[in-house]
Amino acid sequence: MKVTRIYAGKNIDIPQEIDENTGAMSNLSWSDSSYFGKADHPIPMHIEHGIACNTAEKAGATDRAMTELLERVQCDTKKLCDKHLSEHKIRFPFSSKRKRMSTIVENLETGNSYGKRLHVKGASEIVKNCCSHYLDD
Repeated sequence: MKVTRIYAGKNIDIPQEIDENTGAMSNLSWSDSSYFGKADHPIPMHIEHGIACNTAEKAGATDRAMTELLERVQCDTKKLCDKHLSEHKIRFPFSSKRKRMSTIVENLETGNSYGKRLHVKGASEIVKNCCSHYLDD
């Protein structure tokens, strides 16, 4: 399984080129303006935090595909987790009843004094119904 498209206010197709020398997927760069339209767009940071910090230690196929996407953009997931997940992290693991997983991420530049963000992933219809607001460009 691999990530081929992200929805971040619009559908963003992820290039699937294979490096002929290694047979691996070619590396990507978030700064490529064709992805987000603006070089300083905040979405890549949110994607990195949401995947790196809100992935179970025993990852399934979907989580592994998302983690491999971060590897392709040269994201240091361990560094992000060390910075944003305290030893007393608050995590609500995925359950088939809740159909979602949530993690509180700390030490963020949020523009307010709180410095925390809740990352939620799961069944889109469940996550959407939990939201009062959403980010859309």
